[in-house]
Amino acid sequence: MVLERASYVFGLWQGTRCYDRLLEICQSFFQEKLRIQTLSAKRVLATECRTALTLNEKAMRTASEEALSALGNAYRNERVKAVLTKQDPEWETNVRDRSKLDKMMASVSDVQLGPNPFLQELRAMADVRGYYECAFSRFVDVVYQGIQTELFAACRYELGEALKEGIGLEEKDAEQRCAVLLAVDPENERLRAELIKQKSNLEKASEWLESQ
Repeated sequence: MVLERASYVFGLWQGTRCYDRLLEICQSFFQEKLRIQTLSAKRVLATECRTALTLNEKAMRTASEEALSALGNAYRNERVKAVLTKQDPEWETNVRDRSKLDKMMASVSDVQLGPNPFLQELRAMADVRGYYECAFSRFVDVVYQGIQTELFAACRYELGEALKEGIGLEEKDAEQRCAVLLAVDPENERLRAELIKQKSNLEKASEWLESQ
């Protein structure tokens, strides 16, 4: 997408060596900046995988509580299904109406289920899930921040200098160099003239056919 935009901006010189050279410089520039961002993202990811650490206790607690609620509800549903299956092994097959199934599951009380035998395990799983949510959010923020403050900033403040240096605008023979780069390829000019001639012939033929 970026190169397509660059191609549009430099379209005025399309067909010249200058156009090709400008796109080469842009591609090389973007590849190098993306390489740096990729290495940075891999370094952040390696840190996240190596060390489980956060100072944002509030976010961690909130994420863990949400995970515990989701895990607890999922496990409770499975226990309810086990109770109903014990009462009637074919209950899910016999009752196909979703609303009736929900009512049957809601009719099973916590007293019937008894205490959760795996509450401690669920809490441990919730803590792991909670930390994952915090670490994932942090990783995305750091990568996004790097793209915004480094990659985009480089495009804004460094690309122009890279183009000048790549073309050699500040060298002693800059005028001669640019003249060579901006010279139109003779073969392209010949093909363009031939296509224009063919277009003119087709238009004349079309006008003649319409007049008949």
